Amino acid sequence: MASSQDRSRARKSRKFQPVSATQPLEDRALMAVVQVIQKPNARSQYPLASPSNPNAKNFQRLGNGLTAIHVRSRNIIANSAAGGMGTLIQDIDGEYWVAWLNNPLEPRSVPGTIRAYPDTGGRVKLIVDGTTENTELIIEPYARIRPRNQAHQFSAQVGRQDNLLHVSDIMVTSGKLNSVLGYRTADLSGVLTIAGDTPVSRIALSSIEPGASIIVGGDLNTMNVYNSAVFDGGAGLRVGRDLNQLTVYGDFEFRNGAQFTVGRDIGLTTQPSKGTSQAGVGAEITGNMYIGAGSQWIVGRAVESPFVIKGRLDGINRITIPSGGGNVVAIGGYYPT
Repeated sequence: MASSQDRSRARKSRKFQPVSATQPLEDRALMAVVQVIQKPNARSQYPLASPSNPNAKNFQRLGNGLTAIHVRSRNIIANSAAGGMGTLIQDIDGEYWVAWLNNPLEPRSVPGTIRAYPDTGGRVKLIVDGTTENTELIIEPYARIRPRNQAHQFSAQVGRQDNLLHVSDIMVTSGKLNSVLGYRTADLSGVLTIAGDTPVSRIALSSIEPGASIIVGGDLNTMNVYNSAVFDGGAGLRVGRDLNQLTVYGDFEFRNGAQFTVGRDIGLTTQPSKGTSQAGVGAEITGNMYIGAGSQWIVGRAVESPFVIKGRLDGINRITIPSGGGNVVAIGGYYPT
């Protein structure tokens, strides 16, 4: 076995120093002998970790203040962080998520706390307390740091992962929240209620599943759904004042008593671009829109901007619009249900 001196001499021999026509350049090293470890930014956007629940032994503290979850489980595992400003979640697929609160106006001062609890069907329930009209709820993958010498090791669960956090309910106890941002990371199958009269800037989700309801007391400026939005049972989608911009890149359905209710106008105020959402006003549905028996589509005042459905509209007889009905355009045709 070679001594440490021999190994050191071998490493030095693999170094080389490029030389230009007039002067030597900086030393280089062959990547074959260099171990590169990705280190997180010292000022991480994620909250500091502080394990305090019965599952705390399942989390390993990292130098950047985060935690690495290293337990395989068929149950949801959640861990509070930064005094409740964030929560780290392992779902039943073995995927890792962080749900955290952000204040874009003052990132270092974020009012409110968030908690996560396991729910049925592999879902997670989020409870948000003490938030204001400037607080954003962000759901995104947890950036784990891969241990040294394990670059080619992968969990057997990778093939079964769906890259989604399945959320049942989001409870906002203060009635104030600026945004819910989970455009390609979270679906909703329970109740999201923001009951206050302050405007909600954006709700962005991957999909809305049967049983879901979204209730906003004031204006909802932008709503984006990456896949289909199926309100089947429950309250449906209810906006107290104006819904200014809506995009659904799939079907938009209301079944079994679920209602679509806008207190005043659709498309009244043009919205700026927000993340993945382009600037604009009105609505775009790339699939079909369906309004089933027992459900209604009600606008309190007017459809001010084009509401474009690229598929067919089933349930034209269940729509109530006092003004601006001509702005509802279904390229695939209009049909009663």
